[in-house]
Amino acid sequence: METAPEILIDGDILVWTEAAALEQIVHWETDVHTLVCDFRELKQRIDVRIIAYVEKFQAQKYTVCFSDSGRNFRSEFIPEYKANRKLVRKPVSFRAAVEYCHEVWGGITWKNLEADDVLGILGTRHPESIVISSDKDTATVPCRWFSPIADDGKVRVITPAEADYTHLCQTLSGDRTDNYGGIPGCGPITAEKILKGNVTWAAVSDAYKRAGLTEKDALANARCARICRDGDYSPKTGKVRLWQPTR
Repeated sequence: METAPEILIDGDILVWTEAAALEQIVHWETDVHTLVCDFRELKQRIDVRIIAYVEKFQAQKYTVCFSDSGRNFRSEFIPEYKANRKLVRKPVSFRAAVEYCHEVWGGITWKNLEADDVLGILGTRHPESIVISSDKDTATVPCRWFSPIADDGKVRVITPAEADYTHLCQTLSGDRTDNYGGIPGCGPITAEKILKGNVTWAAVSDAYKRAGLTEKDALANARCARICRDGDYSPKTGKVRLWQPTR
């Protein structure tokens, strides 16, 4: 059985999943529909999930991480970053549940960062810890990673080489969910072909130029795809040290 002295939990996904599962539509006799959520049950379900993770990995410490609700640093170079999500409604009890986690479970939020950035920083700062998240972007972070939705239910060890390779792949293919485009028409399979035998920034930059784009475009997408690691962020200033390619 995998164990860890500390577990790092993606609070955004945990709370969203549980809050969405408890939402119910009530149709009143006056033809009014309302959304309701049993908040007491929601708090209990969050408690059970966190305790289950602690027990599963025999952790002595846990940290529940959340995204800053303000502007994300990636919007500075790609203003459209996650703009497609503005029209997506959060579960009705999401914000109240996040507040609950901060009050009861010591949840943390760092200015300008998303939850996966906080997880990436802490997961690389404490490599013996386990990151718990179903976000596929965790594969771009060298860490021990447990995905609750993985078929095998095992902890996966992401090496630095694997993390860097996945990061460059996503730089090429982009991420429609996060609303940064990469190279138009370039999917994961094409990205792998571009990097085959040449996992370098030069290969990425050349691919962008062949597509009629610039190295500046490539760098903006790379910085969107990059999940922060230890040393990339100053909690005192809220500033991110932007990723620079190795040439």
